[in-house]
Formats: sequence, C-alpha cells, structure tokens
Amino acid sequence: MSRTRSAVRWLPRRVSAAIVVGAAVVLAGCGVSPANMDMRNPLSDGDQYELRLQFADVLNLPIGARISLGGLTVGRVKAVDLGEDAATVTVRVDKTVSLPSDIHASVLQDTLLGEAYVRLEAPEKSTGEAAPLRAGAVLPLSQTSPPRSVESTLTILADYFGSGSVQDVSKTITRLNTALPKDRPQFDLLSAQLNRDVTGIGANTTEVNRLLDSASEMADRIAKQEKNFKDTLSPYHMKYWSNQGKLMSNIGVLLPAVGGMLQQGSWLIPLMNSSSDLFELLTADMVSLGSAIHGGSILVNKNLVPFLQKPVVKIDSVTNTAGQDVSPGALKVLRLIGQAR
Repeated sequence: MSRTRSAVRWLPRRVSAAIVVGAAVVLAGCGVSPANMDMRNPLSDGDQYELRLQFADVLNLPIGARISLGGLTVGRVKAVDLGEDAATVTVRVDKTVSLPSDIHASVLQDTLLGEAYVRLEAPEKSTGEAAPLRAGAVLPLSQTSPPRSVESTLTILADYFGSGSVQDVSKTITRLNTALPKDRPQFDLLSAQLNRDVTGIGANTTEVNRLLDSASEMADRIAKQEKNFKDTLSPYHMKYWSNQGKLMSNIGVLLPAVGGMLQQGSWLIPLMNSSSDLFELLTADMVSLGSAIHGGSILVNKNLVPFLQKPVVKIDSVTNTAGQDVSPGALKVLRLIGQAR
C-alpha cells in the first residue's frame, strides 16, 4: 500500500495577525454591557470641578444626566446619594464655567418621555455680587427645587377631570339653561337688564370700593372682638341665652291669655266712655280751681304777709263833714300823742 501525504498550505503572516486581532476584539466586546457605557462624551475629570446639590426629591434622575445653564450643557451628574432628609446629587461642572453662590438648581423633564436633567439658573433678584462656588461646595435645599414630572402633572389632571369638578360645571350650565327664558325677546330683555346692572356697578366703582372697605373694616373690628365673642358664646353665657329663650316662650304663652282677657272685657268700653265725660268736667273744674288758688296765693304773699310783718297806714287827707281839709290839725294831734312823725 502506498500512503498519500496531503500538502498543507499556510496563510500569509499578515492575514493571520489580522484574524487574531479581530477575534480578540470580538471576545473583549462580549464582556462589555451597553448600559455601562457613557455615550454622552463627558469631559475629562481634569477639566471639571465637583459640587454637591441637595434636593428634597430627585425623581428618576439618572447618573450621567446633563447639567444645563442657559440652554448649554456645562456638566454631568456623577452620583446620587439618598439620605433621610434630602438626596445629595454630586455633579461635575466644566472649570471654564463660574457659578455664583446664589445659583438655583432644579430637576426638570421637558417631555413625557424625556430624560430628567438639572437646570441651573440665577435668581430673579440677583445682585451679581455673590461669590463664585468653589470645588466641593454644597448647594442647600433652600436653593433647589424638587422635580415637576410630567407624570405627576398628568395624574393631577386625571384626578381633576375624573372628579366631580367638571361635572359640577356641566350641571351648573344645565341649570342656567333651564332657568333662563326660552323666549328670545325675554332673554334679550334679561341680558339688557344685566348689562345695565353691570354698567351701573362699573360706573359706581367708588361706592363699591367704599362698601368693600366698610366690609373689610367691619371684619377687622369683629376680629378684634374675638375675645368678647368667645365669652358671649361660652357655655356659661349660652346657658343665659337658653334661659332667655325659655322666658320668651313663656311670654309667648302669656300674651294670648292677655288678649283673651281683653276680648272678654269689651263690656267695660261703654262705662269707660261715660266716665270720660265726667273726667273732662273734673279736669275743667280743677283748672278753674287752680287759677283761683293762684290768685289767692298772690293776695296772701304780696299783700297780707308784708302788711302783717310791718303794718303801715298811709293817710293822704282828712276832711270834715263840711268838706274842709283838717289834715294839718289831725297831724298835730297825732304828733302830740306820738302816733305820727
């Protein structure tokens, strides 16, 4: 037997080297997870400085999320640490970006399926004199805002539309349509009247403002009298008001009885009418008696009392039976006996 030896043909050395390198790359790629690959091309660590931001909630903020300032990406999220009171987000910011110490940070999500990111923005009333943040600085909770996710907004809207609010509005509109007149002229008349009322209110805004000011002032005064109201409505005083209610109830029972008594006493009316004439005569006599008493009082006080206190007789003349004036002789006689001066 003869043995046949087949010839072995070797590949060129360069081709063999290329095959070995390709196989090594394929095998190395099998141990790499795409989830661990950062596809955002972050800056190198040497070109960034580190900051820590404290948030009350970070929602689903991923590692590597962008840091936005004025619409530009200035850094990336490095780590998220959850604590008892706050979540600390460690970020790395480009060294060429100087952030003031009063910067405000918030976690946002632009679209429903969009990725959450951190937005930095200066406060509205910034003085521009705040010192820049240094590497390792911490932004407190007072300078951060928790995320407002689209999911939360949609949940609130769903609760609102699913609750009775919209249905109540629909019922209100239905009631208005039922209450308003179906006749078009009547509806136009009602609309015109309403327009006049609104126009009148608009033309008298001063009075409306005065009314509102008065109501506000009255409310303030009532608020200042809170202690008095509490005392008035206390259990002790409420017992007093309860007794007052019972008293009024008893009076309410008594009044009909008094009315019945008066109704039964209607026979007294003729007697009282007859007595009224008598009282009128007595009144007239008492007026005359009063005038007489007044005249007698004048006589006694002005005439009798002064005379009795100091009796004085004034004689103007003395005449005899012949009509001759004998006053001088009578005066001499009275002087002689000491009865005249």
